[in-house]
Amino acid sequence: MCYNCGCSVPQDDMGNPNNITDETFSRVGDILGKSELETKELVFKYLSGEEVDEQAKASFDEMFLLASTAWGQQIEEAKKETRKLLSATLKK
Repeated sequence: MCYNCGCSVPQDDMGNPNNITDETFSRVGDILGKSELETKELVFKYLSGEEVDEQAKASFDEMFLLASTAWGQQIEEAKKETRKLLSATLKK
């Protein structure tokens, strides 16, 4: 769940599949026709305020909505924590 809560365990959904894990990026990537890494990079761009296509934006908005309700946080907090970890893992 690491990406949206900041716990630094990106493979652990903490019992709720709506928390953002590496598997989440893989599933969203399948929808977008992207690899897990390409999806992470695209999410980072989205969270950095760069333009992404409408399908990606809709997928990411849904991902963050589900994640925020799973962990009981605001969407902006889920985005902030995800951007922070992606920044560290992608070395941006």
